[in-house]
Amino acid sequence: MTFSRVEVVTSMNKLSSLKNALSKLGVTGMTVVQAIGYGVQKGTYEYAAEQNMEMEFLPKQMIIIVVTDEMIDEVVETIKKELYTGHI
Repeated sequence: MTFSRVEVVTSMNKLSSLKNALSKLGVTGMTVVQAIGYGVQKGTYEYAAEQNMEMEFLPKQMIIIVVTDEMIDEVVETIKKELYTGHI
């Protein structure tokens, strides 16, 4: 049996729904690390992206999950479904 490690960085308010969805799949453990960071928008929120030229760190969570290779596709699809917002 082989395993894969999945790392996800998401906003602070998404953990509960993601945890519930992964539990229903049979994921039995995860590690959550508090983090700060920014991406392409340089840490600005969507409505302020053009106003702020200075980079700002935003609070995030890094979620680390180890699953069997047989579960990887289903886990990744569930993560994408739970975390999708339709916004940058």
